[in-house]
Amino acid sequence: MQNEDSQKIVERFFEAIYDLKRRRVIRGKQTFTRQYGINNRNFWVVEHDKSRDMFQMGWLSHLVRDYFVSALWLLTGEGKMYTIDPDQQWRHLLFRRRNDILRKTADES
Repeated sequence: MQNEDSQKIVERFFEAIYDLKRRRVIRGKQTFTRQYGINNRNFWVVEHDKSRDMFQMGWLSHLVRDYFVSALWLLTGEGKMYTIDPDQQWRHLLFRRRNDILRKTADES
């Protein structure tokens, strides 16, 4: 069973997931789970019962690294949800994706 602080972190995690979906940054929860190889069933169980010990802390890093969700906000609830303006998020994501493609192309050469 998760302690109260851990359950709050899980709640903020899903709050961020719902917000990303609402703003159409991700198509849905399945898009997120597929992209990161997360077991759909585990994801669903944790979403509906935050006290279960199935939540993986690594899931937080995906939000922080790839969607600019604030680690401080995820862990403590302090500050803003995003480290950059959500309206500018698409620009940053496209720039990052372009750089990843260029880097991969250069590595293959």
